[in-house]
Amino acid sequence: MSNSNFSSRHNGPRNHEVEQMLQKIGVKSIDELIDKTVPSAIRLPKALHLPEPLSEYEYLKELKTISLKNKVFEHT
Repeated sequence: MSNSNFSSRHNGPRNHEVEQMLQKIGVKSIDELIDKTVPSAIRLPKALHLPEPLSEYEYLKELKTISLKNKVFEHT
């Protein structure tokens, strides 16, 4: 399975669509849009420290590894 196919199947907007949206609503970036629409009281004061993203292949491999730890219990 190629790991480059996931982004082309993603249901989100394409880069050119995001640019069109930003131009239409009169902001220069997603960050500016967020600054103008999300109240500071509910925003985190610092950036999240997230791990590097996984490719689709890596994610499915990790998910399979985790799923192999599952145990089936029968109710008697």
